[in-house]
Amino acid sequence: MRKKIFLLSLLLVGALSQLAAQNNAERTSVLKAVERGVALYDFGHWIESRTELLSARGQLSSVRDRALIEKIDYYVALCDVELKMGDSAARLKRFLAEYHSSPYKNDVQYALGAYYCMEDDVVLAKQELSKVNYQFLSPQQRDRYDLRMGYMAFMEDRYADAKPYFARIAAGSDYADHATYYTSYMAYAEGDLDASRQGFQALTQSPIYRDLMPFYLMQIDFKDGDYRAVVAQGDALMERTTEEQAQQIRRIMAESWFQLDDYAAAVKYMNAYRSAGGEMGRLENYIIGYSLYRQALYSDALPHLREACGADDMLTQNASYHLADCYLRAGDKTNAVHSFAMASSAEYDKAIAEDALFNYGKLLYEQGGGHFNEAINVLNRYMALYPSSARFSDARKLLIAAYYNSHNYADAYDALKSMPNPDGDALLALQKIAYFNGLEAYTEGELAEAEASLKESLGTGSSNAKYSALASFWLGEIAYAKGDVRTALQRYRNFVARAPKTGEEYAMAQYNMGYCYFNDGDMASASKAFEEFLKVRTKSDEYRADAYNRRGDVHYSNREFAEAIACYDNAISINTAEKYYAQYQRAITLGVQNKRQEKIQNLQRIVQTNRGDFVDAATYELGKTYIAEEQYKEATRVLERFVGQYPNSPYRSQALSDL
Repeated sequence: MRKKIFLLSLLLVGALSQLAAQNNAERTSVLKAVERGVALYDFGHWIESRTELLSARGQLSSVRDRALIEKIDYYVALCDVELKMGDSAARLKRFLAEYHSSPYKNDVQYALGAYYCMEDDVVLAKQELSKVNYQFLSPQQRDRYDLRMGYMAFMEDRYADAKPYFARIAAGSDYADHATYYTSYMAYAEGDLDASRQGFQALTQSPIYRDLMPFYLMQIDFKDGDYRAVVAQGDALMERTTEEQAQQIRRIMAESWFQLDDYAAAVKYMNAYRSAGGEMGRLENYIIGYSLYRQALYSDALPHLREACGADDMLTQNASYHLADCYLRAGDKTNAVHSFAMASSAEYDKAIAEDALFNYGKLLYEQGGGHFNEAINVLNRYMALYPSSARFSDARKLLIAAYYNSHNYADAYDALKSMPNPDGDALLALQKIAYFNGLEAYTEGELAEAEASLKESLGTGSSNAKYSALASFWLGEIAYAKGDVRTALQRYRNFVARAPKTGEEYAMAQYNMGYCYFNDGDMASASKAFEEFLKVRTKSDEYRADAYNRRGDVHYSNREFAEAIACYDNAISINTAEKYYAQYQRAITLGVQNKRQEKIQNLQRIVQTNRGDFVDAATYELGKTYIAEEQYKEATRVLERFVGQYPNSPYRSQALSDL
């Protein structure tokens, strides 16, 4: 019995020893697998590393092998990040949640921030990287950390925040060239061209950046104003660079040639830039438009200069100023006015502003002053802004002419009177303006003001006979309106002595003189004046008909009845309202000639027609004529009708008496 028990014990010890040896062999195999997985990760074989590590993890106990599992989970999470697997962030976060005190925690936190950097999620990247303990990072991790933090600040234009990160990256670091590039770029953006040039020049030896540096160095030359250096290297550089950079070089070359005043070359390169799909903004259009303008290719320049106009800035001022000249050369004054208006802002180039404002006002004047007399406003503004300008006198003359054309004679008169030492042109303008100011006042019934202005016109010292004569004419009109016939006649005589016989005023002066003589009983002079009126003024209107009536009345008063009837017939033939008087007077004249039947017929015709201001007089006269002919029955019929129809007639009392 004891032998059996002893033998069984021996067998049990042997089995346990064999099992322990087997477990040790298996653990050694797992440890080697983990080592292989880590080595594969270090060599960048992340798929193989991940497979090896996960296989090893499946053979470990979560209780006994927690530290080893933690290591495996760490490297698997890193592999997921490198392989950009969809749940990379989740695996990293899960590691941080499960292993609070892990020695890998800082590295995983860094990896999580780096993952969000690769995903361009700046908010989460900064959030997670802010949790990293920089001191616990390896030198290489620190450089990558600084590069990423600096890059994020750089992309947000926070250059002051970015610079310290890039500055911490040592010269011998794998990331030193990147730090130099971003630092140099920031110096370029901030206008420190020397520092930028120094950094970019150093990168010409960098295998990463050396192909880019000639392009950036050329941009520095361009920004530094070294246009000769730009055009000297631009063509060669375009042949060995990318199409994207070549497109930018074409644009830079165009502006460089522009700055060097080689406008043909500027057009060439800008056209090449445009043909290759370059965006033509306002500045690009200005460069090609102005270059074409300087080559006298005005019609080609016009659309580009128009596109260059936009916001109220110096570019718009320059473009619109030259655009206005293009429009003028094309004969388009309307658009030239608008372009000069845009160029007249004094906030930028004062010389352009002054010239544009003057031409703006001048063109408005030449086009009639504008819808709301803009020429007056613009020229007034020019004189207020540039009182010392050599063209101040020209502007004032234009302003006076603009007032004149706008019929604003009062303001024009004030502007002229304010001129010191006026020359002959100014005095002539003053004479004209005073004349028209007086005429305007006369039209409005302001006779005293009209008389003062017209006398001012006569007394300006200008020797323009036309306006002196016209002023005399209207002063005669004013005197006549005031009942001062003697003065009126004197003024009219002064006028006709100097005025050409072809003018309307000459004819009207004869007409008015005729009335002065007529009302004064000087029939011979009246007849002569009306005859002269009819001779020089052939227009068939109420004035001509009235003149015939007055000549008829003169003949009638001189008992020249046949001549009177001839004049009345002429008045009737013109067919104006004056014919009614002529018809009535013709009938009366026939009666005086004892042609009573003809008189009756003419009166009957007036009564039957029943038109004009003399129907009541003709009706009463017809009744009286019947009485004279002893045709009492007809007389009674006509007079009874007259009394009934015209109760307010001045002939009513006499008609009743006749009845």
